[in-house]
Amino acid sequence: MNQIQDSELGLILLRSNSRAVRFTFSVKEGQLVATIPLHATKKELLHAVEKLRPRLRELLELGA
Repeated sequence: MNQIQDSELGLILLRSNSRAVRFTFSVKEGQLVATIPLHATKKELLHAVEKLRPRLRELLELGA
């Protein structure tokens, strides 16, 4: 699970981190990057993206 494709947000790059306890999102070079805990499932990630969609849209606009 290195990346996921979202119809609205585009390609989201995934970085797993053993010290992460929650999902964090940032923009690097105009692309959304998610740092995820090692134990996270794809279902949990997709749920977080849906829940945070308005804020992620804003983040992408500011980072572009």
